[in-house]
Amino acid sequence: MSSTMRGADIVARSLERLGCRRIFTLSGNHIMSLFDAMLETKIKLVHVRHEAAAVHMADGWGRLTGEPGVAMVTGGPGHVNAIGALFAALASESPMVLLSGHAATGELGRGGFQELRQAEIAEPVTKASWTAKSTSGLAGDIGNAMRIARQGRPGPVHVSLPSDLLDEIVDVGSIAWPNGHDGPGASILGSNAHRTLRSFLSTPFFPKPVLPRSNHWSGLAMRSHSHATGPAAGSRSPASPLSRCPTIPGPAEQ
Repeated sequence: MSSTMRGADIVARSLERLGCRRIFTLSGNHIMSLFDAMLETKIKLVHVRHEAAAVHMADGWGRLTGEPGVAMVTGGPGHVNAIGALFAALASESPMVLLSGHAATGELGRGGFQELRQAEIAEPVTKASWTAKSTSGLAGDIGNAMRIARQGRPGPVHVSLPSDLLDEIVDVGSIAWPNGHDGPGASILGSNAHRTLRSFLSTPFFPKPVLPRSNHWSGLAMRSHSHATGPAAGSRSPASPLSRCPTIPGPAEQ
């Protein structure tokens, strides 16, 4: 096994370690090294025709699975094209991560190729937005982005990846790899919070929660309720926890 690793491979291996299975992307000069690195992983690339589509798909993935969806676009205009779609992800509280290519660090402030203040542009429509500072820190950047996207109230996170950091080779020993607490399989609620929630739901006078069917939290709450109290009477589909969740009637039904 090699004792050194390229920055792009660090990003790809970090995503794979954290359980990422699919990336929605549109290729461009700044991120071609990432496309090359993904060939050495089991991650599938879904290539789109507009950067906003990649973000919308990652947004949808986050809503449906509860796992952070990952979108990857090139820097400059590619990044700007993706920004509008982040509004929808933020409003929907969807866990997702946008990875954008970026001008090389040595060219910043000197009119580098497609140089923009990308982190500042994305900041108003994300939970967190920053530019990677070092090659050995890329694994930590990916781990933090995935964790923040799911932590507390879910939402989109952006990280810009300068092209020179992706091409730089560093010693493997200098890499602090992300752990399971950062990835899609990590629990949103700690074990103590789960026990407290189940205790409340098992109380006889505690009413069944009224939650929208489309909300990812509905499944979590109803799964906890079913563990505590068993199947609700008159449920339409015992196989689906959401079928036991009462819904709020719309204007036409009231």
